[in-house]
Amino acid sequence: MQTLERPITVGIDGTTTSQPAIDWAADTALRHDLPLKLVYVIDSPGPRVGYDYISRELDEAGADAATRARDAALAGHPGLTVQTATVNDDSTHALINESDHASMIVVGSRGHSGFYDMVIGSTSLHTAMHAHCPVAVIRPRTDDPANPARGRVVVGVSSSPYAVHALGLAFEEAALRGVGLTAVHVRPRHGDAAKDEAALAAMFDPWTKRYPAVDVDRVDLDGDPAKVLTQFSNGAELLVSGCRGHGGVAGLLRGSTSQAMLHHAGCPVLVVHDHDPVG
Repeated sequence: MQTLERPITVGIDGTTTSQPAIDWAADTALRHDLPLKLVYVIDSPGPRVGYDYISRELDEAGADAATRARDAALAGHPGLTVQTATVNDDSTHALINESDHASMIVVGSRGHSGFYDMVIGSTSLHTAMHAHCPVAVIRPRTDDPANPARGRVVVGVSSSPYAVHALGLAFEEAALRGVGLTAVHVRPRHGDAAKDEAALAAMFDPWTKRYPAVDVDRVDLDGDPAKVLTQFSNGAELLVSGCRGHGGVAGLLRGSTSQAMLHHAGCPVLVVHDHDPVG
């Protein structure tokens, strides 16, 4: 992940349902020593001819919501640099545009409107699948005291080249949080196991050298990747999921495991694309 002054950007909708995403984003911004940017999207892609007063009222309401969110973020995170913006656009399009200039986009996963209408195909899903930087979707936590990955960062790994991006960011997040990393490899039903293991070992080597203090637990299991990762996510600190490619139907299909995590994971999910810069 880049350490330039690209903000951690969070989408807000002006309701209390925004607060978990704001708090998570503020914590993450402090850990990464980056500014926090709060973006309120006024979902009005076209001009309202003859209704300028409505546009003005919406703009003022958006600015007020962004100011309240900034004050709340600063109250819990003194010393944090906070930027605010209001944008007149479609919510998904606005956040994907923001991803061109952000280190990470943060969105909520539940609610009744705006960023928190987490129905399949909604803003959160499309942003996670199509953004140009990592996207964190703040899901509600489901605890499992018996989960060996409880309180740790969990990442799904494979021998595919795009998985390197997810693994690198998972190491970084574990190091910043001071927690262990559980790397879950779900074995393919067919293929050369020895070749697969060699590829995985080569993938881990640079990250274990860069982050020697991170306790790493490698788990190899048979099964369905989405179901296995969902089990390991319950009670975890964070689940990092790689997503190969973006754009169109093909990008959504290749991100099927990531989509499942967005619906079922028991902790926040960080989706990393194969084009996201890491390290």
